Amino acid sequence: MSLQSCVEVLQLRDPDRLSALLTAPLKARPRLLSLYAVAAELARAPGASAEPALAEIRLQWWIDALETLPTSAGLHPVLAALAEAWGADGPALATLGEGQRIACEGHEFSAAAEALAWIDSTDGALAVLGAEQLGLPPDAQAVVRAQGRALGVARYLHLGGPRGLPEAGRAELLHAGRKAARTAADGPPLRQLAPVLAAGPDLQGRLKGSRRSAQEIARRWAALRVAFTGQWKISLRR
Repeated sequence: MSLQSCVEVLQLRDPDRLSALLTAPLKARPRLLSLYAVAAELARAPGASAEPALAEIRLQWWIDALETLPTSAGLHPVLAALAEAWGADGPALATLGEGQRIACEGHEFSAAAEALAWIDSTDGALAVLGAEQLGLPPDAQAVVRAQGRALGVARYLHLGGPRGLPEAGRAELLHAGRKAARTAADGPPLRQLAPVLAAGPDLQGRLKGSRRSAQEIARRWAALRVAFTGQWKISLRR
């Protein structure tokens, strides 16, 4: 039941990632689903209140709960799933919450480089953690970090993050995201990592300059592509 709660969180917060994760081997799914569900809850915490202090209290609750696993497993179904799937490794996931503090503080980015550093500490770190559950080769970490950056840039442009980045900075951020996607695409196939590296059609669209939301048929096609081919690379014009 606790794992079903993770599915429900992702269905609400990140349905495209959920579709990709469900193509992972059965053995890896409990860790992946609980990892991405708690990441979604951590990312949601800064928006829980317009008051920065209250938002940080919510975020700190999650961080404290992660640090005290498995004792805290009964506080939330996602924590129960994490405790069961991650065991003694669960408390280490508290570091994922630290990157969200800047969003709680109402910080406004003034340059693309600042936004990229935040993206690398959140989406980039999550991509590596997810890939490790699927057998990340040691020499492929740079490719995974590049794809994590590309996904993070696309998510920032699609959903928003800490505000304040001027239009010129957003253009620079998009350029950096596209560059990261190309770097990742130039790497090895890494098909076994597709469940965590694949981008849904909305995120791919943002990197291609589109602001339209994808239709349901495009989402289903993207999920089938990952499931049957293991292809995750984003094709961009050079």
